[in-house]
Amino acid sequence: MNLENELQKLKELVEKDLITQEDYDKKKDELLNTSNDSNIPETKNEPKSVIGKNPRRKKIVTLILVIGPWGGIGFHRFYTGHYNTGILMLFTFGVFGVMWIMDIFRVLTDNFQDADGNELI
Repeated sequence: MNLENELQKLKELVEKDLITQEDYDKKKDELLNTSNDSNIPETKNEPKSVIGKNPRRKKIVTLILVIGPWGGIGFHRFYTGHYNTGILMLFTFGVFGVMWIMDIFRVLTDNFQDADGNELI
């Protein structure tokens, strides 16, 4: 069935009060959009950055950004749900920097996990 016949049938349904004008407009838009785009392959709105494509990657990048300036006071530990060690790092300035440096290497070598045991990458 062609587009003109479909639109004519929809108009008849509106005239008979079987569908509303709003429903007619929606169906018409759907028909017009599908007929015009039938030869164009459908593409998804994909993020432009690698970070946006993978939520785990997004989490690791956020963690690296947090661990840099705020790592000395354990903010990254709170972010990943390690509240006890976060409090320890907060009051000892990352246990005098040792835990902070260890966490940086753990994140960069993919050995850092959140509190539930999920890997970040």
